[in-house]
Amino acid sequence: MSSGAKDAGARRAGGGTPPGPPQRMRPARPRRAGAPSRAARAGRVADGGGVKMHAFEPSGRRVWTVVGEGEEHWVDPDRGCCSCPAFRFGLLRGGGGSCYHLDAARSADSRGRAAVSMFSDDEYAGLVAGLLPRLCR
Repeated sequence: MSSGAKDAGARRAGGGTPPGPPQRMRPARPRRAGAPSRAARAGRVADGGGVKMHAFEPSGRRVWTVVGEGEEHWVDPDRGCCSCPAFRFGLLRGGGGSCYHLDAARSADSRGRAAVSMFSDDEYAGLVAGLLPRLCR
């Protein structure tokens, strides 16, 4: 077998040319002039009834949703995570991964401004199953 045939086989088997340079992440997009700050957006959502806490008894389990500017997101203020793209991209960029939805949920919780709905533990699976298609698009 010629050395060229060996090289071709090595490339097909995973050897060969190394991948190109890693792609650089885009920097965070600056806030538009005149756009409200994250804190202002969070305050508006928290005070406007956009934070919903679904409480389950007797377990005390809680599911938080936040209706932001047009979409509803699943938020866990205790663990510090949100289903929104800003949160995910913030984590990928190496940032804190926070977003105004999380800020709104924490603010509404601490000030008693969340809309609370009580459910039995038997209803937990149904509520989560109903939320998933809307929140995980």
